[in-house]
Amino acid sequence: MLDMIGDKRKRAQILRSQTYEPNRLLDFVKSEIGIETDRKFSSILNVHPSMISKIRQKKTLMNADILLSIHELTGIPIKEIKRKMGL
Repeated sequence: MLDMIGDKRKRAQILRSQTYEPNRLLDFVKSEIGIETDRKFSSILNVHPSMISKIRQKKTLMNADILLSIHELTGIPIKEIKRKMGL
C-alpha cells in the first residue's frame, strides 16, 4: 500500500507525479456517498481533517487505512481506487 512505501525517494516521486491525482478520487467518493465537505468526509473516514488537506495538497500519500476505509465504504476494489487517483 501507499503508506508502506519505505523509500523516501519513491514517495516523493509519486507525490510529484503528473498522474497522481488524489483529489479526483476524494471528490468521486464524496459524490458517491453524498458528502459535501472534507470535514464530514474525514469524520466518516475517522481521520483528522488536516490529513485530507495534506493528501489534497500532495504533502502526504493516502495511507492504507484510508484506502481500506474507502473500499469498505463504497465497495470499490482497491485496485480501482488506486487507478482513480492515478496509480
